[in-house]
Amino acid sequence: MLITLAYRVPRQDMDSLLGSITAYPLTADFEKAWADLPKRENQRQPRYSALATGLVAATGQPVKLFGERDLAEEEQSAGNRMLLLTSEAALDDRLRVAVRAWERHIRDGKKPPLLPGLLPAPEKARSFADFVKFRPGQVPVMPGWVFRTAEWQVMRQLAEVPLHIDDRAPVHLSMDTDGCLLAWEPGDLLANRAGSAFSMHKVTARLTTRAGVEDPVLCFEAHLSRISPQGDWAKNVWIERNEDDSPILKLPLRRRPDRETGKWRSHLDPAIAKIIEACQLSALDIPDELPRIPGAIRPQMASTRFHALGSGPGPRFMLRLHEHIMSTLPLLVPLPYEVDKRIRLAPRVTSYPPDGLPASAVGPSGFRKVTLACVYATPAGRDRM
Repeated sequence: MLITLAYRVPRQDMDSLLGSITAYPLTADFEKAWADLPKRENQRQPRYSALATGLVAATGQPVKLFGERDLAEEEQSAGNRMLLLTSEAALDDRLRVAVRAWERHIRDGKKPPLLPGLLPAPEKARSFADFVKFRPGQVPVMPGWVFRTAEWQVMRQLAEVPLHIDDRAPVHLSMDTDGCLLAWEPGDLLANRAGSAFSMHKVTARLTTRAGVEDPVLCFEAHLSRISPQGDWAKNVWIERNEDDSPILKLPLRRRPDRETGKWRSHLDPAIAKIIEACQLSALDIPDELPRIPGAIRPQMASTRFHALGSGPGPRFMLRLHEHIMSTLPLLVPLPYEVDKRIRLAPRVTSYPPDGLPASAVGPSGFRKVTLACVYATPAGRDRM
């Protein structure tokens, strides 16, 4: 099944398609203070995503933190050792408040926070194209962080226009803090007849390179994300905060048994809770009992041995998604696929005798005739067939 759509990003249109990035270049002093933070067992240093996730929850903006191996050579030679990025304008005072609350939690209050005082002023917003080196006859070269953040602006533009699929109501796509698009509306939630299995359409994008293509390439994929209504076998959770223009939060989820009752309960990372409290935002709590039908809180099932609703949305959805991308982002150039001339297809049969398929088509199977049954549930399904 085709699950990937690929498009060339013309270098002259990168500003319009990918937008800009606001960077906080963090120095070696920040990295040293980071390396001195208390570590968990079998952990070299705190995960970058731990702080970035807390900043996302506090600001509602996509934020990511990258280490030295993701930086360009020019960034390292300038003395930068880490990089904090957001696709929006510079973060407000909540940045320092959130970093202070997070570090205080990590240190368990045993030592005053050091990181807030080492945060630099943000750079002026710059185009992604400023960080790309184009080479004649070769793929472009970019820092590692460009590949993991360039889709933010693209997905935001796709979310502004509803996705039309045949004769059904338009699908309104909502962006989450990972930069994915979700079919979040209650009417778009997929469920089996028993009401025991639920899935949600998810569209992802990633910037990459392709041999023979001198510009960056943007790939889109679509999947069905299985939802666990009560959080069983879930490692992440989506939370809608019902705030205008605020993306849906995607946060790590923890499960542990209650000491008194023995029942399993869901919890958010306590560091994230501390950040939200410090930024004077409404608390994010996971109730002991979630609704039977997923609503504003949707735990994502980490894995399943059986996909009750399938694992992919199908080629028709991908065709409509391609049309949506082309109408919303006409500057993207679809990548063509050349036909391999070594492949020889059997001659197509364009007409059949009244008795059905010819014997030469049926005989090798060991049967004398073939019956085709077309099953449909709706008139629209019949029309498509």
